[in-house]
Amino acid sequence: MNEERKGKSMKEDEERIIAHEVLKDGFHRNQEEFQEAMAEESKKPERKDWRFEFSDTLNYPFEKGEARIYVNINGDEASGFGKYVKTSEEWQREQRDKRKIAGIVRSTCDTIEMLVRIAAVIIAVVVWSRRKFPIKIFLIFLTTLGTLKLITFFNNLPIEISWFRTTEPFSTQFTQLFVSDLLRELMGAFGNAMIAALAFRWIVGENTEQESNSGKSILWIGFGTGALWAGFQSIIILLKPSLSPEWTTLGLYHSASALPFLGSAIMFESFIKETIFMLFVFSALHFLTKGWQQRKMIMGLAFILMFLCVNVGQTYTTIGYWLVYGISLPVILLMIYVWILRSNMVVIPVVLSVPFLLNRITTMIEYPHPVGIQIGVLTFILVVWFSIYWMKMLRKPV
Repeated sequence: MNEERKGKSMKEDEERIIAHEVLKDGFHRNQEEFQEAMAEESKKPERKDWRFEFSDTLNYPFEKGEARIYVNINGDEASGFGKYVKTSEEWQREQRDKRKIAGIVRSTCDTIEMLVRIAAVIIAVVVWSRRKFPIKIFLIFLTTLGTLKLITFFNNLPIEISWFRTTEPFSTQFTQLFVSDLLRELMGAFGNAMIAALAFRWIVGENTEQESNSGKSILWIGFGTGALWAGFQSIIILLKPSLSPEWTTLGLYHSASALPFLGSAIMFESFIKETIFMLFVFSALHFLTKGWQQRKMIMGLAFILMFLCVNVGQTYTTIGYWLVYGISLPVILLMIYVWILRSNMVVIPVVLSVPFLLNRITTMIEYPHPVGIQIGVLTFILVVWFSIYWMKMLRKPV
């Protein structure tokens, strides 16, 4: 082990000379450009180690925090060096307080969303018990989501196995992966299929689509409204504060799976799940307000609250931005519903597909990883096909 490796125990001044040599060789900088900030000794069984840190205020004069270079020495050999920013205790406390607030917000929103989903499943069971449940739609979504879950599970099995702990038996972890994780995922597919069928029942029961609309015209309404919605989203996203670089690991992650291009299954499933929930929210709004004729105020506020909760994980950077995004966009979406969607509820899957599709195109352009492009193209095709098929199912109830 590295802790027990033998080495020399040298004096501090001798170790400092080694550290200065690292600064010169590793960073091509002279020691005079830095100010020593720390020299820390740590004794090991067979040697003495040191860690030196130097302030780099010449090139990085921060108002809060301090740029530092560290050099680790094991015995008489440099074992590592690098850069980092040392933050103040005050800044760390501020960040901890912010994370606490963010944690409370996320937990509250997750609880609300979970309760809404549970309520939706319960209502679906009640509707089923009254023999008004569209079983065919339920089976279509259960089969689709269940198949996507199985594809993702077995395709990512090599990655999951690589994360197994060596301190526990392989068979135990493998059984847990199958019994616990896979079963939980399939139960989620069952719940989402129930919610999809319930939303279908409400939309079909209250269908106010203009009969004069042909298949092509209703499709243009869907894509046009989706483009309008995506445009409003883009404008609000421009206000998002940049706290860190944005990276995507889509292609790199799925490169380690059994068949990398099948990473599109998880993206396709993500679209279906998100659309199911938003379709349920829209259908509940439409059903409970009788096509925006009754209880407008209370249901409008409930719609805005639900949008806040659903998007908290994706949009929470600061409370201010989260509130701006979470209030302005549902208000716009509510206006789109009143003006367009309430008389064309069947186009909602197509409308919601447009921002998703544009995001996939943007990702492929910005991060042109070969596997990521394969996944993006296949996902694009599947989402376009299924959103149109979904719209047709809503137009022709079975």
